[in-house]
Amino acid sequence: MPNYIYKCIECRLQKNFLMSISQYKSTNNEIVCDECGANGMTRVFGANNGIVELGPDEKLSQIREDARKIAKKIINGDGTLIRDVYGDKV
Repeated sequence: MPNYIYKCIECRLQKNFLMSISQYKSTNNEIVCDECGANGMTRVFGANNGIVELGPDEKLSQIREDARKIAKKIINGDGTLIRDVYGDKV
């Protein structure tokens, strides 16, 4: 889900909101501040805007792929990785 950053004009609270694009559109850019209750939250554009997180299936797939890569390195005798995973007492 995209990450939207808003800042309150009244109390200057800055907050991240994770919401779907349809949720964002339904707000009509009218978000109430949790801190002071003002309707003066404005969207802040910055480096963190628009970050899309992976869904559960995509995360699981990525974790499995990472585990396969680690297992392959261990099977091939990568000493550094083996120490990182199992410690120095192996």
